[in-house]
Amino acid sequence: MSSRSSHLTLSTVRLGSVARIVGGSTPDSGNALYWGSDIVWVTPADLGQLKTTHVQDSRRHLTRLGFQNASIEMLPVNSVILSSRAPIGYLAINDVPVCTNQGCKSFVPGASLDARYLFHFLKRAVPSLRELGSGATFAEVSKSKLEGYAIPLPPLAEQQRIVAKLDEQMAALDHAEKALAEQQAAASAVATAVLQQAFSGPECKRWPSVRLVRAGTFDAGGTPAKDQQRYWSDTGYPFVTGADITSATVGARNARAFLTQEGLVSGKTAVCPAGTVLVVTRTRVGRVGIAGETVAVSQDITAFTCQRNLLPTYVMWFLRKESDHLIAQSRGATIQGLRRSILEDLDIPVPSIPEQRQIAESIEQATHNVAMLQQSITYQLGTLTSLRTSFLDAAFSGEI
Repeated sequence: MSSRSSHLTLSTVRLGSVARIVGGSTPDSGNALYWGSDIVWVTPADLGQLKTTHVQDSRRHLTRLGFQNASIEMLPVNSVILSSRAPIGYLAINDVPVCTNQGCKSFVPGASLDARYLFHFLKRAVPSLRELGSGATFAEVSKSKLEGYAIPLPPLAEQQRIVAKLDEQMAALDHAEKALAEQQAAASAVATAVLQQAFSGPECKRWPSVRLVRAGTFDAGGTPAKDQQRYWSDTGYPFVTGADITSATVGARNARAFLTQEGLVSGKTAVCPAGTVLVVTRTRVGRVGIAGETVAVSQDITAFTCQRNLLPTYVMWFLRKESDHLIAQSRGATIQGLRRSILEDLDIPVPSIPEQRQIAESIEQATHNVAMLQQSITYQLGTLTSLRTSFLDAAFSGEI
């Protein structure tokens, strides 16, 4: 009988019977004598930041005194560490002795269990483990549930064969994902470069410029009273907040709330006809769009109506080019906000209307091309994720 068919008929065992499961703890965070030495103390946050399957260090370290005070166990090398809450599912194998906080459960494999086999098995089991989680504040999978979790256990040599195949498959997927991530970064850089070039090329030097406050009118948004039912409706005039500015053209498809005619003219909001440039100046500073129909806007948004010598689409792309500057100028401890004067003082170049139209159209075409590329990359990344799941499913059902 082949190893594949024997694996297909192999019975499972309780995880707790082939691995010792160890919890973690946290010493007094306010005691400086417990912190800052060389004992690696792993948390779910550390696991979540890993770029590989192995952990060698942590953001915070314990002193010997802190380790003893916490009454935690030092894990031997080649243990498998699982974040068991906040969230459930981060995994790593330790290359050095470590201890963990209470957000982790660790597995010390017995003689019959290969650590990397266990790692891959748990990676596949994460969705199921999350379903086992319980808790009022956040879901946590308990030690007892992990001990009772069933794992197929072929002979050690077969485990190692499966691991070798999975490592090969996962390395290929990792290589492909890295290449796609590089393409994604390059596509984003192209979009940024197109914006910068449109407003900083040699021809820009011959264009006159003007402060934005002299190129149109600003208006502040606001929110009609939510307790006045006559102002609000399931349909009507789109009421747009900063969170709704997710596309170049903004309208009913973006809005999550709508005003009645009475709410629109209540004097508590800014009424923005089609063509108004909408600049987010609160909470999500830097987003910019154009009203595609009459909308009302919240206090998150400053509305800008262009004079006749400026096209709204041109102004929108100019302000998007300035988004990093606007974000850098925002202030606020709780809610980030941008003073209107920052917008008003921006110098905007003013080419002829035909040139503005050509600039806007070229940016829109380049942006569309980049978006299509990004969409393709996202699809390919999703395919790789599905392949990763398929490979793991095959490995633990006797198909490799």
